[in-house]
Amino acid sequence: MKLIYPAVFKHFTDQSGGYVVEFPDLPGCVTEGKNLEQAIEMLNTFAEKNNINFSKLLQEALFSMAQAK
Repeated sequence: MKLIYPAVFKHFTDQSGGYVVEFPDLPGCVTEGKNLEQAIEMLNTFAEKNNINFSKLLQEALFSMAQAK
């Protein structure tokens, strides 16, 4: 089974060209960058600094789904 966590990229409201990036399904996983490339880089840095392990999140989601059955 494959789970997909969509990333939402939003332009800054001040039209500076920057982006806010968030994963709606992962509360608190939000970052930003001056442009799209930097926003993606900052998202990877955010994950590393906050010890976010996407493999672990997947395992936890699968466990929760199994418990709900």
